[in-house]
Amino acid sequence: MKKPTDFSRILAAYLTTYLPSLRNVTGNTVSSYCDTFPLLLTFCRDVYGLKAESLGISDFSPGMIQDFLSWLKNERGNSISTRNQRLAAIRAFFRYAEAESPENMLLCQKIIQIPFSKREKPVMNYLSINRRRKVVFPVGASGCMYWSTDMWNIVTS
Repeated sequence: MKKPTDFSRILAAYLTTYLPSLRNVTGNTVSSYCDTFPLLLTFCRDVYGLKAESLGISDFSPGMIQDFLSWLKNERGNSISTRNQRLAAIRAFFRYAEAESPENMLLCQKIIQIPFSKREKPVMNYLSINRRRKVVFPVGASGCMYWSTDMWNIVTS
């Protein structure tokens, strides 16, 4: 039987001891983080030809992680928020691995620095003049309305 790699040893300690006991995170967080790593291992096997049982910390690179995020987008159709969640789990793991595997500190720091994707902000839709008038003058409204300058600007602009 092969000796466990540093990646498998550190990942097991991270998921079973560090997160639930020392960090006291919820079961949902642990579950979410646990979902990330099988996907990462599948990606490493399918795209890079790396077997999970022989994968070490030094086999990872910032480029590989960015390729993984692209793979999530292109092959699995994951949204930006899902990809950012996966990246958060990976970054948190490598922050832990940095202390557990000092010889890989530089590599871990480079992976931790991978930025999150920014979500495009939706275009703000404004009401047309007719719709603004309907808001100001609801159907069936009676009586006189006091017009302030601000109200006039809302209706006519």
